[in-house]
Amino acid sequence: MNAVCDIDITLHAEKKNDMKDKIESDNNTQTYSRVKERALDNARTYIDKRFDRDRRMRRLNRYETDFAEHVFSLAGANSHFMDAPCGSGRFFKLFSQSKRLTMVDLSPAMLQVAKETAEGLGDLRHVQFIEADIKAVPMPNDSVS
Repeated sequence: MNAVCDIDITLHAEKKNDMKDKIESDNNTQTYSRVKERALDNARTYIDKRFDRDRRMRRLNRYETDFAEHVFSLAGANSHFMDAPCGSGRFFKLFSQSKRLTMVDLSPAMLQVAKETAEGLGDLRHVQFIEADIKAVPMPNDSVS
């Protein structure tokens, strides 16, 4: 009689643990979804928050934009550009005029926003999006020239 009772208690405990694991898994999935959505929202508003807050940051944005335009004019539209880290795709419109464009960022949220920026700008077969650390971009040597 004790053996049957022990088995029943053990099975009940295992079932309870399975349910607990499922609830934790569901909670983790929901938490991950909320964190992912928050990261996406932050990435979508990053440029406005970073550069619109004061005069010094607006000037920095202008200098960086001028520099990107200068580099593009030197290299020309027949070049392969790599924007790393590309962030939310601030220079996408300019660099997408090149023959090939590789957008690299470690943040999946920033890369997603860069892709959203790219949508509706025409043919993007020449554009590649890579989620990677800029210190170790998974591309062969001399693939960007």
